[in-house]
Amino acid sequence: MATGQTSNFLVDNVNKILSVYVPSYGRQGVSKLLTSMGVKSYGTITFPDNKSHQAEFIRIPADVSVMDVKKFLNQDWYSERPSLVISITGGAKEYKMQQKVLRAFRRGLLKVARTTGIEKLNNFI
Repeated sequence: MATGQTSNFLVDNVNKILSVYVPSYGRQGVSKLLTSMGVKSYGTITFPDNKSHQAEFIRIPADVSVMDVKKFLNQDWYSERPSLVISITGGAKEYKMQQKVLRAFRRGLLKVARTTGIEKLNNFI
């Protein structure tokens, strides 16, 4: 990896992938739970190629237990069980994605979003 050539993938490319709306959820109990788990961001993703399709997202720190996440998703976040949860983990901070790969990633993510009720979890944003 060349110095100066690296970039934060999400910071550099997020506007090309999606736009994000972070709602102000009125449920105070959920807000307290999010804070206790260390959640810093959550909301709704709107895909630019299909603005009518939206997906919820939540950024959960890596040190939160899987059981706490499962309980939160099943009891507090969703009114019904999601058909798909994608967990993206890794060191995106130092990763520079080629434009060709980025386009393929976007197409694949949009295809999944169109064919399922996608829910996307990130713990590295």
